Amino acid sequence: MDAILTHTHADFDALGAAIGARRLYPGAVIALPPALDANVARFVGLYRDALGLTRLADLDPAAVSRVILVDTQDPQRAGNVKGLVSRSDLVWEVYDHHPPSDRCPPARVKEVRSVGSASTIFATKLKAADVRLTPPEATGMLLGVFEDTGRLSFSSTTPEDAEAVAYLLTQGARLDQIADYLDPPLDPVQQELLTAILDHMETVDFEGGTALLAGLDFRSPLPECSLLLERLMALYRPTLAVLAIRAGDFTQLVGRSRSSETDLKRLLAPWNAKGHPCAVSAHDATGPDPKAIVAEVRARLEGGERLSLSARDVMSSPVRGLAFHQTAREALEEMRRWGHTAMPVLHNGRVQGMISRRDLDRAIHHGFGERSIKGLVARRIETVQPDTPIAELRERMIAFDIGRLPVVDGDQLIGIVTRSDLIRELDREPGRLGPRPGLDLAERIARLWPAHWQTVLETVGKVAGDRPAYLIGGSVRDLVLERPSFDIDVMIEGSALDVARDLAHQIEGVRVKPHEAFGTAHVVFPGGERLDLAMARIEHYPHPGALPVVSPATLKQDLSRRDFTVNALAMRINPGHFGEVSDYFGGLLDLETRTIRVLHPISFIEDPVRLFRAARFEQKLGFVMDPVTESYGHYAMASGRFDGMANERLKLELRLGLCLSRVAPLCARLSELGAWRMLSATLALTPETSRRMRRFDRLMRSLRPADQAAPERWLTPLALLVDPLEAPERSRALDALNLRKDERAILEAAHRGTSMLSEQSKEWEARSDAELARLLEGMPDEALWAMAASTASSTLRRRLWRYATVLRHLRLQRVDGDWLKARGLPPGPRYKEILGALLDARRSGELETPEAEEAFAHRLITDRSQPVL
Repeated sequence: MDAILTHTHADFDALGAAIGARRLYPGAVIALPPALDANVARFVGLYRDALGLTRLADLDPAAVSRVILVDTQDPQRAGNVKGLVSRSDLVWEVYDHHPPSDRCPPARVKEVRSVGSASTIFATKLKAADVRLTPPEATGMLLGVFEDTGRLSFSSTTPEDAEAVAYLLTQGARLDQIADYLDPPLDPVQQELLTAILDHMETVDFEGGTALLAGLDFRSPLPECSLLLERLMALYRPTLAVLAIRAGDFTQLVGRSRSSETDLKRLLAPWNAKGHPCAVSAHDATGPDPKAIVAEVRARLEGGERLSLSARDVMSSPVRGLAFHQTAREALEEMRRWGHTAMPVLHNGRVQGMISRRDLDRAIHHGFGERSIKGLVARRIETVQPDTPIAELRERMIAFDIGRLPVVDGDQLIGIVTRSDLIRELDREPGRLGPRPGLDLAERIARLWPAHWQTVLETVGKVAGDRPAYLIGGSVRDLVLERPSFDIDVMIEGSALDVARDLAHQIEGVRVKPHEAFGTAHVVFPGGERLDLAMARIEHYPHPGALPVVSPATLKQDLSRRDFTVNALAMRINPGHFGEVSDYFGGLLDLETRTIRVLHPISFIEDPVRLFRAARFEQKLGFVMDPVTESYGHYAMASGRFDGMANERLKLELRLGLCLSRVAPLCARLSELGAWRMLSATLALTPETSRRMRRFDRLMRSLRPADQAAPERWLTPLALLVDPLEAPERSRALDALNLRKDERAILEAAHRGTSMLSEQSKEWEARSDAELARLLEGMPDEALWAMAASTASSTLRRRLWRYATVLRHLRLQRVDGDWLKARGLPPGPRYKEILGALLDARRSGELETPEAEEAFAHRLITDRSQPVL
C-alpha cells in the first residue's frame, strides 16, 4: 500500500499537496497527522469523505510499502506512529518546496523545488498529465497555494504558482471559499487570546527594522496562533513578529517576516523552528517559559543578530580604483579592461570620489583625453558600512539615484556594491542566497575518499593558515552527488605560490612546480598525490589570442568565472572550517533539481565549447539545461560566428563526450542545439548517421568492460559523424582538431572501410571469413567498429563484429616457423603460405585442437602440389 504523509500541525499547503499526491498516485491513502491547523480541521471536517482522508493513527504500518512525503523532507515531522517511518525497508518519494534538508531519507524520487508552495508542484504535474479534479480537490489545493504565497504576494511566489492557480480555477476551485478558510472570523477564545497578546506585546527596533514580540501563558486548549499573528502583521506592518504562548505543558512559537530578506529560521534556530525564512513555527511539549523565549529573542535582535544579507555579503572586493594623476584616456582603458561603467578614485586607500565611463567619453570627445581626471571626479559620494542591511542599500540607491555604494571600514575602502550586485541578490530564488555553511562535506570525504587524500587536504589547509583555502570545481560537485572524484584543485585567497613553497619547506618530500605568470603551482606529495594550487583570480586579455593577465580576487569573483553553477562550488579546507561549502550562485539547488545553468548570458559566446560540456553533463549526470541556458546556447550557435571553429579544446571535450556509454543521445542533443556547426558549418546529423550511432552504442555494450574503455574509442563516433562530409571539408574539420598522426590514421582507415562497405556491400557479404580476415588485416579496432556500425546488413554486421572481437585475436596454437623448420622444411616463401593457410582454416573453425592444426600442417608440407593460398 502507498501512504501519503505530511508534517504535524498540517496547514493548507500540506493538505493541498497530499490531495495532489493522491491523484498522482492512484490508490494511495492520505494519512493525516493528529494535529491540524484549526482552519484546516474545519475544511477536513466537511470534505473528509470527498477527499478520501484517513487518520495516521488508523493506518496499518505493516501494509505500507511506499511513503509519499509531502511539504516536508523530515520523516520524523510526520509522526512516527507505530514505528512506521523508522522502517528500513520503506520506499520513499519526497516532494517539498522548502530548502534542501539533511534529514531527508534516501528517496527513489526526490523533487525539492523553489516554488511558493508544495501544492504548486502537484498542480503542475496534474496539469501536464491532463488530470481532472473535483471541486473540493481543486479548492483544497488552491487554499494551499494561496496560504503559502500570501495569495501570490510573498517574495517567494513564482510564475509557476500563478499558473497553478489558473489551472485549479479551471478545475472548479471555489474562490468564494478562500476567505472563509484563510480569513475566518475570530471565535470568542481567539478574541480573548488576541486581547492577551496585545496586552503583552512589545516593539523592538533592530538593525533590519521593527519587531513585534509577545510571550504569555494561556489556558488549554490553545487556539491556532498563526492566524492571529497574520492579523497582527497586517495591522501593524512590522518587519517581523514572534509569538511564544504556553498552555499547560505545551509551548507554541510562531514567527512571520514581511520579506525573505529577513531570515526567521536563523533568529529562531535555538528553538528548532521549521518552515521558510519568512514563516516558521516550533512546538515544545516541555513547556519552556514563553517570556524567557521572548527575552532571548529580544537580546538576539538588540545584540545585532544578522537576519539578512548585508553589504559585506554582496559587495565586490577587492576594489580597483583610479588615481588623480591618470589621464581620461588611461582611465577609460582601465574601465574597459575590467568591464566597469564607473570606478572610485582613491588616495591612500580612501575614496576621494567616483568617475563614470560616460563622463570620460564626453571628456575625450571634447579633447581632454590626455588631461588628468582630477577635474572630472564626482566628489559627493554615499558610503555604507560592511554590516549595512541589504534593504537599506536598496533604499539609499533609490533615494540618491546612484548605481554604486562604496563600502568602507573606518576610512578604508574594502568593497563596492553596484546596482547589478543588489538586483542579482534581490532576484535570487529562495535557497540561492550566498554561502551555505549549513552543508558540511567533511563526513562525505571521510566516507567516499581514501584516507590519504583527506590527510592531504587537511595538510594544505593547515599550512595555508589564515589564508582561506578551498577545494573547488568538479570534485565538490561530485561530493555533493556522493560520487568519488579525485581531480583535485585547491584555490587560495592570497598567494598560492607562497602556500606551495610553505608546503615544500614544512613537509619533507613535497615537490613543487610553480607557474609564476599565473600564480599557480603543481604540487606532488610524498605518497604520489598530485594537486593544483591556484590563487583566487580574475583574468583579462590584452588583445585577442593573448595569454590572460591575472589579478588577485575574492572567492566569489573567482567562482563567477566558472562554466555552470554546479561547478561554482567551493569547500573550505582550513582547520575549524573543513568541509564548509560556499555556494554564491545556486549550485546546490541546481544539483538538487538536476539542472545545468550558466552563470552569465554571454557564457557560450565567451566559450562556445561550454555547450558541448553542458550536453555531456546532461547525459553523464542525468541533468537538464534550464530553458534560459539552452536559449543562450541556441543564440550563440545561430550567430554563425563559431562555424568551423574547432580547436584543441573542442577535441578534448569531444574525447570526453564520445567516450560516454551512450553517444547517440549526446550527438542528437548537440544537433538539436546546433553545436555541430563548430566542427563544420555543413555537418548535419542525418537520419542515417543517427542510426549508425545507435548501432555503435549497441555494439559497445556487447564488449568486455576493458575493451569499452579503449582510449581511442571516441574516434569511432567521430568518424561516423564526419563520414558524410565532402573530402575537403572533412579534412579541414579534422585538421582544426589538431589530431595526432595515429588518430588521423584511424579516422582515414575508418573512412576507407565504410566507403568500401557502401560500394561493395553484396560482395562483402559473399566473402568467406578467411577472405574477410585477409581484407581487414591491420585495420584498427576503432575503424572496424565504424564499419560494423555503418552497414545496414545485420548479417554482415555480425560477421564484421565477430572478426573484430574474436577472429582477429585467434593465433595458431602450436605451429610456427620453428615447428616447420624442425619438420625439415627449408625457410622461404612457403612458410608464409602454410602459416596463412593454417590461420584461415582456424578462423573458419576447421582446426579446433593443436593436434588438428599439426595434422593439417603435415598435409600442406607433404602435398607440394596442393595450393595453400
